[in-house]
Amino acid sequence: MVHGGMSIIKYLTFFFNFLFVLFGLVFIVIGSLALGGVEEFSKLSSKLHAPIILLIVLGCAVLLLSFFGCCGAIKENYCMLMTFSVIIFLIFIVELAVGISAYVFRNKISDNIKSAAEDLMKNYYEDKTDRDFWDKIQKTYNCCGIEGPGDWNVTSVFPKLPDSCCHGNETKTCNIGGTNVNVQGCYDNIVGKFKKYSWQIGVAALVIAFLQLVGMIFGCCLARSIKKEYETV
Repeated sequence: MVHGGMSIIKYLTFFFNFLFVLFGLVFIVIGSLALGGVEEFSKLSSKLHAPIILLIVLGCAVLLLSFFGCCGAIKENYCMLMTFSVIIFLIFIVELAVGISAYVFRNKISDNIKSAAEDLMKNYYEDKTDRDFWDKIQKTYNCCGIEGPGDWNVTSVFPKLPDSCCHGNETKTCNIGGTNVNVQGCYDNIVGKFKKYSWQIGVAALVIAFLQLVGMIFGCCLARSIKKEYETV
């Protein structure tokens, strides 16, 4: 059994693993909310799904490993603690990469979204899924086009606009310049939601990565102390 300062390290290791349980749950919750939140924009960018799904998987892994680390600390088992520390280090590297990529992607969202949105607008009258996407976005956010109604000039029926661009009487013809046209573009609403979840993913990954690094150091110190005691027996 460890004594003195190592006894404190033992309980600190247990405490940090308890925090990992909580943060693992936070990962899963944030990832699930983000996955549902960006689903309506999935046609614009499927790239955002990858880090979100990875975040959920990491949350589950951290949750399971935390119990492993807690048992290793309480039972003072060298093999369990070293295995825990090595795996946590690998997860730390992955989380760091997820956090950085989420932050970088957050700053590059606008370029990807605008280009994809323009392509979907061009196919509005030819592709039902593209039409359903734009109708849902424009009705949900009371907006029209990317920057405004004029963006629909890429279609062959312009100046006629999609009915979802107009509010009020739905049977009334929806044309550019009409009094019932939503003049605000959808761009800010779309990009805002992407940036919101990218920021949450990045912060969550970096915070827990830092805590795991500290917990890993404590785990290694405790394992080393346990090994020394075994060698002196």
